[in-house]
Amino acid sequence: MTRNEILIVSVLSCVLAVPFLDKPFHIDDTFVLHITENIIENPGDPLGGTIDWLGHEERVWKVTTNPPLVSYYLAPFALLAGFSEVVLHCAILPFYWLFGISAFSLAKRFNRDPWFPFLFLVTSTAVLVSGNVMRDIPAAGLATAGIAGLVYGSDRNDWRLSCVGASLMGLSILAKYPLAMLILPIGLFLILRRRTRQVLWLLIPAGMVLLWCLFTAQRYGMAHPLYLLLEKSSSSNIMWQDKFFSAVLIHGSALYLVPALLWVVLRRRRISWIGWCLLPALGLVFWSMGFYDRPFDFEFSLWLVLGGVLLCMAFAGAGNFRSPDSVLLLSWLMIPLAFSVFFIPFQAVRHQLPVLVPLLVLVFRYFEKCGIEGLRKGLAALLVFQLGVALLAHSADYEYAATYRDFATHASARTDELGSQIWYVGHWGWKYYADRAGFRQLHRDGPYPGDGDIVLWPAKVHIGDVFSKPSEVRDRLQLLETMAYEGNVPFRTMSMDARAGFYAVIRQRIPYRFNWSSPLEVFRVYQVGPEDSVR
Repeated sequence: MTRNEILIVSVLSCVLAVPFLDKPFHIDDTFVLHITENIIENPGDPLGGTIDWLGHEERVWKVTTNPPLVSYYLAPFALLAGFSEVVLHCAILPFYWLFGISAFSLAKRFNRDPWFPFLFLVTSTAVLVSGNVMRDIPAAGLATAGIAGLVYGSDRNDWRLSCVGASLMGLSILAKYPLAMLILPIGLFLILRRRTRQVLWLLIPAGMVLLWCLFTAQRYGMAHPLYLLLEKSSSSNIMWQDKFFSAVLIHGSALYLVPALLWVVLRRRRISWIGWCLLPALGLVFWSMGFYDRPFDFEFSLWLVLGGVLLCMAFAGAGNFRSPDSVLLLSWLMIPLAFSVFFIPFQAVRHQLPVLVPLLVLVFRYFEKCGIEGLRKGLAALLVFQLGVALLAHSADYEYAATYRDFATHASARTDELGSQIWYVGHWGWKYYADRAGFRQLHRDGPYPGDGDIVLWPAKVHIGDVFSKPSEVRDRLQLLETMAYEGNVPFRTMSMDARAGFYAVIRQRIPYRFNWSSPLEVFRVYQVGPEDSVR
């Protein structure tokens, strides 16, 4: 890479996140920050203590599904800045840079023009809206950089690049366990290139994970990855077909590239090209209509078709399926995709971040076969449109996250007026701000609020099984008031009534919906009545 390329890629990788640096902590940020607090208190016991994340208190190491590398990284920033949203989001920016610059370097390796794959990556809703302090952007950045180091190390027979790449891949696994799947594609790539000795570099990430397993086995009684595999089997009743449809439509909603294919078809008058891309994608829609017992959903079907076409284009762009490059790119795309479908409890946009780079590289390899020179203006227009949608979606997600910070501040200011102990139910970002405001969380197993206490209940946040046990508490809740937050941006990223779920794409939800009517959140304020108020 030239100095100018490094400078431009570095700026573009990070600049789009700058307007949202003060975004309130959101969804799983709270869990990451809880482990960060553990590390600050006792660095040798990151997964110690308990947390209520599902409606009842449970040991942290049994609830979390990922290792604590990102929390270790954030701990000094949090300690020095008092868990400032701006500071912790700034701390994540280097991973945006790492993701962008490694994606650009790989696109330069596999494509004739690396700029469009890079630009479509950093302007996608998947990357931009995922700008939280969760593990996903750091893990994707580390993994992509690891693959880049190993690929270029193989090309140049440079042991230093290979060592750095293998170490970065190990760090990505210590950020998110599913990134271990990427050892298989890079291993196949090296074997097919007859770089047998270079395969040994993969012992570095394996050794890093082994050390973590030994540490957790000694500290918590069982290696954490082994516990997740053997003891914490998913209780989700979401079928693999649902997760497959969701994964495909995530790709279609994140990358606005399919209209360029139509331009290629019209320009070259190759109508038959539509068949092998569009017909399988339409087949997905008909399959989904038979699977879901629900009315036809236009937006769901649109993103599913576009995602299906992208996958077909990716296979067409692979070319010789026996070449090491094609094997690497296709297995990098399909192995993590299959893992998310069959082994992860539910789909989310963030789960698909690791496969966006090979998907984009393969799609643009296809465009290069077709003659990308005539597509540049059209691709530039699509890029601008995609960026506009991503900025609107991120703005809507920011508004949604801000409701919990704002209401916690509002309710805290009314403590004297309410004059009673304030309790709350719910998790995600709301839990973080409710805890900071000094409210007490209501757990399934108690303790329980007394007569006259106040209970705050956001309508759209996950509350788990807090009311699953026989208890008179719920029946004694008497509604005092409600407070609704209406959004200014006509998008919804998390809304059951709008059927949008950027952080949980399940059961015909889509990552974002164009919606003006559904409120962002509705907070209900209850007072616990006397026991004789139960009917």
